Amino acid sequence: MTQSVRSFFAIDVPGPLRSRMSKVLALLRTRLNGDRVRWAAAENLHVTLRFLGDVSSHVLPDVVASVAKELAGTPAFECHLGELRGFPNSRNPRVIAINLDAEGHLSELAEAVDRGVVAAGLSADPRGFRAHLTLGRLRGHAHPSLHDEFHLGGVPLHVDRVTLFRSDLRSAGAVYTPLESIELGVKGAAQNQSGAGMGFPVLGG
Repeated sequence: MTQSVRSFFAIDVPGPLRSRMSKVLALLRTRLNGDRVRWAAAENLHVTLRFLGDVSSHVLPDVVASVAKELAGTPAFECHLGELRGFPNSRNPRVIAINLDAEGHLSELAEAVDRGVVAAGLSADPRGFRAHLTLGRLRGHAHPSLHDEFHLGGVPLHVDRVTLFRSDLRSAGAVYTPLESIELGVKGAAQNQSGAGMGFPVLGG
């Protein structure tokens, strides 16, 4: 029986920035209406490049290989955090997030990932890429003040790999498991995480 895997490609947040964001999350929880938001766990923070949804486990290795081919030779780069805000808009937000500078390398990276996904036979992303780092999801309309006392604007995010994550929805929140990692700045694909028992092939350079 074919297993279906809910999955997505994303940029994982590196340790030093993750530690800083953990402090931001802790402070936001203490603000008025901070308990009206389901905040992300610091270890789950990521920038989604392309959500795949439920995909057959037999198809995913081909998708990873196709994306790796598109990313071959793509250099590592830095993008920068922007303002703390509500998404998709401030009047009726569904999530609280930090936007990111999507000009140049970041948007090009997302487009390349999408091309690889489509080349593997999946549909193009109908929503397009919105560069943001989700911190929490609103339980209603009320949310804490998003005044930025954390001075996040301009903080760099180093991007040196793209990771395929498995997403398991549970009552306490989603659990994300890295399945494959495609290193940037390498001609060909470099795989850093094994297929978590799914029989993913090692992607050599």
